[in-house]
Amino acid sequence: LVAAGHGGQVLLSDATRALVAGDLPAAIELRDLGLHRLAGLAHPERIWQLLVPGLPADFPPLRTLDTLPNNLPRPLTTFVGRERELEEVAALLQRTRLVTLTGPGGGGKTRLALQVASDLLRRLPDGVWWVELAALRDAALIPQRIAAAVGVQEEVARPLALTLADALAARRLLLVVDNCEHLLTGCAEAARHLLERCPEVRVLATSQEPLGVPGEVVYRVRPLSLPDPQAAPTLDAVGQSEAVRLFLDRAALSQPRFRLTDATAPLVLQICRRLDGIPLAIELAAARLGALSLEQLAARLDDRFRLLTRGERGAPTRHQTLRAALDWSYDLLADPERTLLRRLAVFAGGFDVEAAEAVTADDLAVPAAEAATADGRAVPAPANENGAAAAGATPTGRLAAADVLDVLTHLVEKSFVLFDEERGRYTLLETVRLYAQEHLVASGEERGLRDRHRDYSLHLAGAADPALGRPGQETWLDRLAADHDNLRAALAWSLESGAIEVGLRLAGQLWRYWEIRGHWREGRAWLEALLDRGGETSAEMRVPALNGAAFFAFFQGDFSRGVQLAQESLALARQLGDTRSAVHCLNILGFEACRIERYDTAAQLGEESLALSRQVGDALTRASALSVLGLVARGRRRYGEARRLLEEAVQLARVNGDRVLTALVLTNLGLVITELGDYAEARRVQEETLALTRSIGDTYGMAFALSNLAIIAWHEDERGRAASLFAQSLRLRHQLGERRGMATALTGLGVVAAREGQVERAAVLLGAGEALREQLGIPPPPFIRDTYPEHVAAVRDALGEHRFRETWERGRTLPLDDVVADAVGGRQAAQPPGVTSPDPSGATT
Repeated sequence: LVAAGHGGQVLLSDATRALVAGDLPAAIELRDLGLHRLAGLAHPERIWQLLVPGLPADFPPLRTLDTLPNNLPRPLTTFVGRERELEEVAALLQRTRLVTLTGPGGGGKTRLALQVASDLLRRLPDGVWWVELAALRDAALIPQRIAAAVGVQEEVARPLALTLADALAARRLLLVVDNCEHLLTGCAEAARHLLERCPEVRVLATSQEPLGVPGEVVYRVRPLSLPDPQAAPTLDAVGQSEAVRLFLDRAALSQPRFRLTDATAPLVLQICRRLDGIPLAIELAAARLGALSLEQLAARLDDRFRLLTRGERGAPTRHQTLRAALDWSYDLLADPERTLLRRLAVFAGGFDVEAAEAVTADDLAVPAAEAATADGRAVPAPANENGAAAAGATPTGRLAAADVLDVLTHLVEKSFVLFDEERGRYTLLETVRLYAQEHLVASGEERGLRDRHRDYSLHLAGAADPALGRPGQETWLDRLAADHDNLRAALAWSLESGAIEVGLRLAGQLWRYWEIRGHWREGRAWLEALLDRGGETSAEMRVPALNGAAFFAFFQGDFSRGVQLAQESLALARQLGDTRSAVHCLNILGFEACRIERYDTAAQLGEESLALSRQVGDALTRASALSVLGLVARGRRRYGEARRLLEEAVQLARVNGDRVLTALVLTNLGLVITELGDYAEARRVQEETLALTRSIGDTYGMAFALSNLAIIAWHEDERGRAASLFAQSLRLRHQLGERRGMATALTGLGVVAAREGQVERAAVLLGAGEALREQLGIPPPPFIRDTYPEHVAAVRDALGEHRFRETWERGRTLPLDDVVADAVGGRQAAQPPGVTSPDPSGATT
């Protein structure tokens, strides 16, 4: 509470308010400040302010985790002990820029890092950002994980590590990189790269061994403190030790009446000593008090941990100490609990109860791809032969679907599985997952379980794919995001096991999710890898994957590859008689032809697509075809025809609930209305587009809408608003690497600067825009094309030929990153009325 408040402010916890509320003087009041997350507490705390007449009553917002920039995970339990470590690690981070917490698995590194990060949050103006690597298997994706945490988007044809370093170069923040040990080299490279280029960035890492980066300070996380073994333990001394405090806190979760007394203290201390003060082992032991007495618990430890009680020895390794604790706890599980735990090891990053039932139960088959509820939950189908153990060796016990929830609940109660009530999802600590995986391999069930996990992922993606074009698509996007690590694991297993056709089908169903949520580079990599290995796969499987790969190639500026992939897909679709897929290919090619202003080609593709979509009665592909034709009409300056076509397309997309397509068509309709001179209506349309794209996290769509709003402001001579909107659009397009849009924004900023009399700035921006357009082979943007020479001439006249040529060439030759940084830097703070700036991840800032 002290850290959350401001000078002169009197704050009370809810417990304190309950004690004093009835005894306050008449003039004294209490103001409810609401629920707030406080560092170290598992649940939000309601905070009250004491109002005293004559003293200040109004203060800035409380400085709690809810109001400061961070993405720190919400702890499920309270933080206990480690006061010295908190001070020491915080002090180290003030003096050095890389601190690595090392120690055995289960030793409390992650929880300590989270608490340190929470405590430091108020000192770092640009926030504290959590990067979780436990579920990651590919070191090449480490920069992507960091970028996702801090909200930095990839750029086309540029290493993400460089983009990330540029974005963080001037920020004062802390990165907490958790679970580095299995990706040590990749983590070391990422940390070194950022620290060398970002002077105000600090990194707190957790790992079982140091990263080995110059300047790294290694801080060993020791076991929790215990009373001096040479001194006679008093009740107070036992109760003050960190290990005992943790045991008591966790014991209260399963036995609320448990207390430390003269009778229980010796046994509690004995248990904590024999567990060497290792937090995970203590938590697992405390959880057993729901089924065992304290005496039974101590006796079982004596039987199972002889290695931990053999007097003097060296510091135990993670493998030895944690295996002992886990073996003991695992042996206490009933057969169904053991069976479920080892089978849960196939999940990466978490799961819900429906997924657990579908993948692990012996009396269920993995559901068909189309069998799912509206919110993305599985609808398991009964089967007698295709259960979890069918493909493996003879199991030690069978698990019925009807029992999975109860058994899973038992595993949560026994601290093997964590449950996030808010999200309704379960996770295994990575240490527990690895331990369970060893038992899965030993059981002979691993291959069969990985196949089932892959097939369940295929079911999820298959249910989501068509739903991304229907009402409720945001729910499905969020569901796929929650299971993205599982989907990655399924794709990796498809490649590893040689199930290329299944992998192609899965990737073909995921590419629209990757498109909307910005996973372009990763999506293309999966698709290309599977297509390269899938020469003998069926055409039915290749067509959707080819469509996705073509889209990403076009988006990333690889036009020739995009054409090759789209044409292959179109040929296969026609060969199969798959009219819907053929229409989709034609629309992809048509949009790309419009983008590069090849309108005759686009018209042919659009007309063919429209005819085929009418033939099959597909409203959404018809809307896409109409959009292509609308863009063709706009490019040919037939604005009335363009408006009619695009309005029809919007109506089809809206009625059928595809918000993504609705936004895409709306933004083009808004451009046409702008060109017709109805600026009020055009602004309304573009603002609707902006709201739609924000709601689904579509950064690309936001960039278009912002640019189009800037064009409207330009036509209405609102120069400040136009410049601010162009700058926001430029920032997003630069993050995406969308060079055509960058050229439009640079040119827009240039002509605004010229009109405001900032002629030198105008020359630099216009020169940079022209250089970029020359690389792309495109003319000036339509909104300024007719008057563009006049603006350039006005700048030349104002500067004089020699100075103009010098400044113009500077804009043409400066690195694009530098031009963008300068162009955006002066405009980000000035938000026009009614426009909220989107952050790189698509969330509203």
